Amino acid sequence: MSEKYDVVIIGGGIIGCSIAYYLAKKKFGKIAVVEKDQYLGNGATAKCAGGIRAQFGTEINVRLSMLSERKFEVFQEETGAEVQFDQVGYLFLMTTEDHIAAFRKQFTMWQHVGHPVEWLSREQIKELVPPLFVDDVLGGTFSRKDGIGDPHQFTQGYVSAARKLGVKFLTEHEATGIRHSGDVITSVVTNKGEFETNCVVNAAGPHSRQVAGWVGIDLPVRAYKRQIVTTAPLDFISESFPMVVAMSSGLYTHKESGGLLLGWADKDTPEGCDESAHPD
Repeated sequence: MSEKYDVVIIGGGIIGCSIAYYLAKKKFGKIAVVEKDQYLGNGATAKCAGGIRAQFGTEINVRLSMLSERKFEVFQEETGAEVQFDQVGYLFLMTTEDHIAAFRKQFTMWQHVGHPVEWLSREQIKELVPPLFVDDVLGGTFSRKDGIGDPHQFTQGYVSAARKLGVKFLTEHEATGIRHSGDVITSVVTNKGEFETNCVVNAAGPHSRQVAGWVGIDLPVRAYKRQIVTTAPLDFISESFPMVVAMSSGLYTHKESGGLLLGWADKDTPEGCDESAHPD
């Protein structure tokens, strides 16, 4: 006989685990998280750069991200978990007039919604982050509320807090389908059995389009490879070194274990969940 849950969450990354915690906190009933991997938070969560920001291009995204930043600020107090959230800021660098014009519009919107962002000159950027080469930089935006966090610590903090509230985490349970009768969901099928439920949360990250397809929804989510590298310790990296994003190249970097983490995207990367590394 299959076990019955009020909510089944597909995906045990930071999104799925945080949803489980907040649903349990609001007493949504019996909740299960099914995760195909052996460990929770071992998919996209484990491979992300850890950036936390509210400098986005749409008002709804900014408002939601501001709420998220507040949650991260009080996370330790709320859950009891020790976590790293360094509000060292996010610095966007602009080298073209087109970037300046686009960010001027966004800057006005950020002011409207109350997200504290500074507009910096080249000289101010150099003063803020002396190691940066800024000869071609026309300006930048910087928010001290943004920063970087440890994805693993936050995920495990949510898991620990959710378990105390009765959430069941089922690792090595790969969801393979959703049964439904008309518009009513009846169960989630996994490689280790079926779980009765009338409510499913799709938190499958890059696989969320596939999950949505099980109930006839074409979710406009595409997966593309992104790559990051880390350096050895560097003597010019201070504790206050922010997340820096170069708009012209898409390169981003932040402090990591005394050195730097650097990431970028190849615009010609084909769609797909390819997790192999390319040294080039």
